[in-house]
Amino acid sequence: MILKEPDIRRVILYFLFYLLLLLIHGYYFGSHDQIDFMPYARHIQDNLLYSKDFYIGCMTGHLNERWLIAHLISLIPAPWWPMGFLFLHCLVSILLLHGLYSWSRMFLKSEVQIWSSLFITLILLYHRNLGGNELYYNMFAASLLAKAAAIWALWYAYHSNLYKAIALTSLASYLHPIVGAQILLLSFVLMDRPMRWKYLLVSLVCISPYLYILLYDLHATLPDKLFVEIMRLRNAHHFFPDAFGRLNYFLLTPLFLFCLFRFYQLDQRLARMLLFIVVGCILYGVIIYYLPKYAILTQWFKTTIWLKFFSVIAILNLINEQNVKNWLKSPLTIGMVVIGFTAYKINRNLQLNYSMYQLPGSADNHEMTIAKEAKKITAKDAVFITPPDFTSFKYFAERSTFIDWKAIPHRDQCLDTWYNRVNMVYGLQFEQNMSLSDIYKNANTHLLKMSDDQKFKLKTEGVDYIISRSQVDGPYTMMKLD
Repeated sequence: MILKEPDIRRVILYFLFYLLLLLIHGYYFGSHDQIDFMPYARHIQDNLLYSKDFYIGCMTGHLNERWLIAHLISLIPAPWWPMGFLFLHCLVSILLLHGLYSWSRMFLKSEVQIWSSLFITLILLYHRNLGGNELYYNMFAASLLAKAAAIWALWYAYHSNLYKAIALTSLASYLHPIVGAQILLLSFVLMDRPMRWKYLLVSLVCISPYLYILLYDLHATLPDKLFVEIMRLRNAHHFFPDAFGRLNYFLLTPLFLFCLFRFYQLDQRLARMLLFIVVGCILYGVIIYYLPKYAILTQWFKTTIWLKFFSVIAILNLINEQNVKNWLKSPLTIGMVVIGFTAYKINRNLQLNYSMYQLPGSADNHEMTIAKEAKKITAKDAVFITPPDFTSFKYFAERSTFIDWKAIPHRDQCLDTWYNRVNMVYGLQFEQNMSLSDIYKNANTHLLKMSDDQKFKLKTEGVDYIISRSQVDGPYTMMKLD
């Protein structure tokens, strides 16, 4: 199905839609979520790079959640990365689009509606989520790879192709353990009953040793309370329902409820899977207050990305069955139009702020420029401190950092140290309950106002340089610790 189904015309349409995604969402290279595997891969290529880096030191020498993607990327010569990453991003995105298209075509008759389902899911409702997660990402990342495999794992589970479902579930798990574990459960619920237990057993044989190692490494000795506090400080938008945003609940809850109702009429097996997601979210919301560690480990609200996609299909399917004249008078239609227009306006404003294009041949932005300048004038083993949102630094500077806000090592031996360094460098504490923008602002202010004693302590810890900025949009300055 993956290779045989799309004709040339549709592949061209996929590519044109991909260009639309790039235009609207931008494209990142060497920054954001790539900070947790690109420097790791460069270290594998040249172990003199990042030799004193805290995150790399925690990740190397043992199996971890980024081991596979880092080792695969390390096989690509570094000079090929800008074009290679864009090519892979395009390829994986088209594979994802083909999966979304295939699911939509099962329930929508016209090409206009099928493409509308992709447009609404990936553009109109982009960044409207519960759990801080999306199907598509504007960069080549482990999560995008895993979801491109995951959507086909669900497809083959639905069509009772046992071994393809197992293979793709295993691939998703090794690329991104959380995505893979969630897809394992969803595919189990979706699959025909005669094949379910064989699918589950064989899949667990393939992935459970890997998942066990990761979970043990994370929770061997770390106290539960400390783990929960660190996750709330760093990843509240992924794990804690009170941080998902009231507007997201307002927009998505009616969509999800309608989705359950509609698919109960359309397809009992899919309705069962979607109900499983909703019940899981309700249980998560209860358990997070009593056994928070165990709720966090599931990251279950991330499964709502599938619910959002099928909700869009459900709405378009209903529209397809209604007389147009009556449909325009329907209160449901009016409500959906209002919700859709509201989401579009809010999303448009967000896009004006976050769109960025780091395509091959694009001019360097200020962050890339100062990172490359730091590479020129400092020793290869220099250790830096940078603002927490300066994610471009590590890849373009090829220098170690004392602490990363974005790249957090999921090992209990490192998480405690990670928090202590975050507190020391950025002044962030557990009891603070701030938005991400406030965290960035306060952390940079703390860097600017460091006393001489604090700088001396950092120097004794091995820090050589501090990069900071005078204001949110101001230029970066680099200071050497003497």
